[in-house]
Amino acid sequence: MDKTLALALAKLAKRGDGEIIDHLAGVLKRRSSGKDEDEGRRGIGFTQEQELALRTLMQLDNPLGNDALFSLILTADIDSRVKVFVIRNLIETKKDFFPKNMRAWIKSKLSMDSRDFDWQDFKFFQATCRISSADIRARSRKQLDDALEMFTKDGRSIAHTHKELCPSIPEDTFMQLWKFTGGNEELVAKFNSLYSVTKGTVFKEELLYGIVNILSANRQMLAKVVDQLARIDFVSQEGAEHMARLLKTVCFLTTIDNKLGQHDSPGVLAILDAQVDSLDQLNASFKEAVVYKIREVLPNDAIDAEKIQKLWEHWGNLDPIFVYASKMASSRYGTTLRLVAEMVAGMDPPTYDGWKKWRYNLSDRIVSSQVGHLTKKQLDVWKADHFAELGVIMIANSPRDLPDHIAGQIERAILEGHIYNPDVDDSDKYKFIQERLARTHESLVAHPEQRKQILADEIQLLQEDIARIDSIIRAASVTRLQQILSVFTAGQNVQVGKKTFDALRFLEQFLSKEQFLVIQSAMNAAVELKATTVEATTLLSTEIAQSLSDTVRNIEESFAQTMDSDIFQRCGLDKEQLKNSGQFYQKRQELKTLIDLYRLSKLNIQLIGKDMITERADKQSESITSVIDGLRKFFKDNLTFLQDIDNLQTALSMVENIGGNRRLAMIITDNPQILFQVGKYPIGCRSCQNYEGRPELNKALAGYVADAHTKAIFLIDLNKLSPETRQKIDARGFEEVKNTIPQQELLEASVGRSIAKLVQMHDGRPVLFLEPTYTQLHRADLNMNTFFDTFAELIVADPMGIQLVRGAGGESVTVPSSRNPSGQYEDAAAGNAGHAGMGIKMGSYTMPATIISRFIPVSKSDQELVTMISQSSH
Repeated sequence: MDKTLALALAKLAKRGDGEIIDHLAGVLKRRSSGKDEDEGRRGIGFTQEQELALRTLMQLDNPLGNDALFSLILTADIDSRVKVFVIRNLIETKKDFFPKNMRAWIKSKLSMDSRDFDWQDFKFFQATCRISSADIRARSRKQLDDALEMFTKDGRSIAHTHKELCPSIPEDTFMQLWKFTGGNEELVAKFNSLYSVTKGTVFKEELLYGIVNILSANRQMLAKVVDQLARIDFVSQEGAEHMARLLKTVCFLTTIDNKLGQHDSPGVLAILDAQVDSLDQLNASFKEAVVYKIREVLPNDAIDAEKIQKLWEHWGNLDPIFVYASKMASSRYGTTLRLVAEMVAGMDPPTYDGWKKWRYNLSDRIVSSQVGHLTKKQLDVWKADHFAELGVIMIANSPRDLPDHIAGQIERAILEGHIYNPDVDDSDKYKFIQERLARTHESLVAHPEQRKQILADEIQLLQEDIARIDSIIRAASVTRLQQILSVFTAGQNVQVGKKTFDALRFLEQFLSKEQFLVIQSAMNAAVELKATTVEATTLLSTEIAQSLSDTVRNIEESFAQTMDSDIFQRCGLDKEQLKNSGQFYQKRQELKTLIDLYRLSKLNIQLIGKDMITERADKQSESITSVIDGLRKFFKDNLTFLQDIDNLQTALSMVENIGGNRRLAMIITDNPQILFQVGKYPIGCRSCQNYEGRPELNKALAGYVADAHTKAIFLIDLNKLSPETRQKIDARGFEEVKNTIPQQELLEASVGRSIAKLVQMHDGRPVLFLEPTYTQLHRADLNMNTFFDTFAELIVADPMGIQLVRGAGGESVTVPSSRNPSGQYEDAAAGNAGHAGMGIKMGSYTMPATIISRFIPVSKSDQELVTMISQSSH
């Protein structure tokens, strides 16, 4: 009964009932905290409800449920048999829960008597998994895995070593520090003393950040840092602050060298070779090197070490700036690089008063053209950041809408030219695929009611073309095939040896698996007999030979039909170069890629649930996962479309977002940390303006960051913030806490975004233009634009006394020029993400628009939404 019910609950949870997962995890966590009452517990120490929760969560692979299961391992009064049962389940059914070395270590441990298992060794992994920063958490998992290998080689207990040598070092830091020091016990003991005199969590968190980041430096650099620290007495109340600064600085210099392609870091190595007596001395020595390196990347005299250090402390990771700057430098977009340097010079966290002064400087000619027509009141409203809570809203991803979400992502990539764009692509490698997809899309737009049939017909045509290409490829082998058949005729003897066996292996491509197994068995028998020659038909039977003769005839007929077809013109193949087999193999791969993209576009929820790309009665279908992996390999040199493929993978695998209530908030901001990453977040919604992408496209990102008429709107799921931040909100309220939430944390908790631009109607009136909404949520029955429109209307448009517009329609709006010499990206010409935009625009331009009617609350939930936004105005 319990097992049957558990399976039913698991299936229900998989279909999207996140409330069930939340409840069951809570039931188990009550048990794992040791606070449950003894009454009603069964033989393994669980109540009936807890046993049901255990069975159900073991059927799922869900982060919340997995964490609840893992917590049982560290609960003192849980029976060891249950712990073994749980960890075996995590190993066997949750393939990505443990990193590689840890999986191997656990498997070896499971072979031991469970009573001798030191379960406390797992607390370091649990602590690492609960690090609030997603980036630091991911890297810490890898570093813990590396350090674990050091312990297993020495046969040491992790928990015992920590307890005896360094109990003051936090559990979420110990393994990374062990790797950093190379297991140097004296140095680890010094760090233990440092932690013992360090008060509060801030510097401990900064030390963790520094340790994790410096492990990305090369081995020579790490060895010299460790040698210096082994000589220096750094234990003091200020030591943690100085140590964190040192580790950050070395990491920063290493990062800059890597971006510049200078991997030996001679200046840094020279500093580390010098004799110093304290961390202060070492930090002072690095200061000059930092300034020099910064100016190599960002040419602006106003940028110094203090400014970069301050930015680093508030951002946590400066990759958005330096990765983007290095791309502009290496791609010869020097004028955009100088703009980036000017922007960085104006950044002054945490208030960003200087940043806003630079961004909205009306004495600048271009800034004046962007916002100079606004009244003082309007400009004050526009300049301010606005952050409002929407309340707890049920927005569950509906699995039934996931297929449309996937199809929409592919459609958007096609329309925006992510596969092939003649304006930015020097090679026409993917031109055929882009053009074929575009033609199909035109048919889908013209006949949306025939979508399934159009895609099915396209797939059928592609399969027929692949068969034609196969006939050309196979025809090249006919001569050798006929030669082999002429040798293996009845009454002839053949040599038992490599040459004969190679000839038989050549036949495999023309035979079924069963037929070739017969030949393999005959070859093995001939070897066992140690004969030098055998009669030919003992190796190649008359029946199989006849089958091959029929195959030759079929190949010749298919080849003749193909030569009379129009495939050469349609697929851009050279009919005069039949010996150039490379063109046929390449085209076959392109056609297979098209089939895969069409199949992804016509998935249904049943196929997604089974991880199958199509239903096949005759054989097992390819998995969706393998198809996406194949696309990733085929498009490996197309960074822009690779992001789209990653977005598809994310949408298909975001288990934690399937259901449940969301506590939502929205922010409109010009914060540079957010604007630099507007093309990367939310997760699963990356665009061509991702700072990590192709410079030919993301050169326009600087416009988003710099332009006074442009801001970003993000929809935030407050439940995805770190536990620490959520606790602050629960204790003190959102309004008191909202302005202290780290910007990076907001990005990582975001579930939707849009770009807002101040533009002008034909008569000069300012209006607020909202570009398409990008979201990781997929609900066909819920227009996410409603949240963005309502928020923008109540928080910005109404206080400014202006209207709200979106793309497409009978109106026309003018967008001002960008401060970015490389232009600004425009994504909203046709009104939504599914119909593409205008791309990179230079100078001022016009585009069609439609005025958005005022939001009129109809239901109680509508009124509650308006009230929440209105009460949280800044």
